[in-house]
Amino acid sequence: MKRYGAKLGLGCVQEAYAAQAFYQAERTMVVTSAEDVTESCWNLAAATKTSFLLRADVEELARHLRKGRLDEAGWLCSSPHVPEISEKLPVLLEVETSRNKVQAGEYYYK
Repeated sequence: MKRYGAKLGLGCVQEAYAAQAFYQAERTMVVTSAEDVTESCWNLAAATKTSFLLRADVEELARHLRKGRLDEAGWLCSSPHVPEISEKLPVLLEVETSRNKVQAGEYYYK
């Protein structure tokens, strides 16, 4: 984990979404030390149903774990920030995988 001072960009969501398709995971979450994300990153996260744990969440998680509050830590991880889907954003409904390529709309991830 890097300590980001600036807003988080699109790359983290793109990588997480490609990994979700490749590993056939049910959920995608970005855990970051950044305090905020760019609007385009938030929009892509909404379209791909990617959730976030931002710096304040990570700090709170660390406090709970240090004090042995596993229930609170578990709750925090199970209720991350989930971006709202805007009416004007395209939603990626299905991801096709074949031969280690992931197709999402017109884009391919290898």
